[in-house]
Amino acid sequence: MSFHRCLTVAVILVVGVGYARADYMIIDFPGATWTSAYSVSGNNVVGNYYEADSGTHGFLWDGTTYTTIDPPDSTRTNILAVSGSNIVGTYTDSNHDSHSFLYDGATYSTIAYPGATVTEVTAVSGNNVVGSYFDESPGRQAFFFDGVTYTTLTPPRDGSAYAAGVSGNNVILTYDSDENSEPGPAFFFDGTTYTAIAPPGAVDTFAYGVSGNHVVGAYSDSGGPYSSHGFFYDGETYTTIDPPGSIYTFAYSVSGNNVVGAYLDSSFQSYGFLYDGATYTTIAPPGSSSPVAWAVSGNRVVGEYIDGGSSSRSFLYINHQPGDANADGVVNHLDARVLAQNWLGNNKGWLDGDFTGDGTVDDLDASILAAHWLDGAEGHATVPEPSLLALLTGLVFGIVALSSSRK
Repeated sequence: MSFHRCLTVAVILVVGVGYARADYMIIDFPGATWTSAYSVSGNNVVGNYYEADSGTHGFLWDGTTYTTIDPPDSTRTNILAVSGSNIVGTYTDSNHDSHSFLYDGATYSTIAYPGATVTEVTAVSGNNVVGSYFDESPGRQAFFFDGVTYTTLTPPRDGSAYAAGVSGNNVILTYDSDENSEPGPAFFFDGTTYTAIAPPGAVDTFAYGVSGNHVVGAYSDSGGPYSSHGFFYDGETYTTIDPPGSIYTFAYSVSGNNVVGAYLDSSFQSYGFLYDGATYTTIAPPGSSSPVAWAVSGNRVVGEYIDGGSSSRSFLYINHQPGDANADGVVNHLDARVLAQNWLGNNKGWLDGDFTGDGTVDDLDASILAAHWLDGAEGHATVPEPSLLALLTGLVFGIVALSSSRK
């Protein structure tokens, strides 16, 4: 290895040179008139597509293969959320009756609250499913289902409540804007206690996404017709989310500290956005209009836009962080494994461990991974401890020396 290359590796390790990058991938179910992606979990993206001769279907895209998701006897399927291999949605059968379901990659299971006339799922986390149901009572009722037992959720506010999201056992509840619901707070439920979600100055609050104890959504204040703001709540502090130039903002989804949603500017043009706690990034695929970012998982964002032909399209946006080969938001052993599997390979991309964009997985890529080791991990500082940095530096040079000796 030349002196200049050694120096480059050393600079990357000590200074932490970035090589960050962002990519858009168009999600387009083969043969479909339109495709709508709504939810993402790791590599799995779900949503719906439409065919002129057969109607609306659900789909799963794992980054390589598209799979149709249609429960038996479905004439119209609507996929709403994914968690790992578990997918939830609703469908209409041949008798025009509506049902909710859970699909685990092999089996379809009906989700039906006992005694309800209609059950509507909204979100899934592992085996836990949430949503709402209708019975003889006015309005809708929220529920939590752990795979065995259905539990009605009763936040301390009158009106039509539904469970908008779930993360483990944590559930967020929000309310319909109808005659049964006066303006008020949303709620966070940890299985025991209901906590009101109401940013300072809020007149009405809607919670849309939850990750651990982090909640995002939107609230209106007394500022007039365009007074909607996004918010992020970490269990203690509220942060208002308003991208620069926005007059109307909705935060729809959260993964760790990453928040996505959509906003209107003063020209009433809509845009998607990603907020990482410090920086706003506009999400707008090339040639798009009216983009919306619906969901985020790690550094992967899915959403929709209108193309030049006025057709609805969907996209996956990957906000690559230096060293994060699998785009899960954390630089760790999983990324090191990807790099090792593709070591000295050519014609490689970011997801193969090529962080410099030169097409080869080599010592420069390994040094970037070492310099950003454990970036994104909960409670971990950006800069590695000196002992860890020395260990990873030795590992990089050791690999390089070994590969050079075999040439």
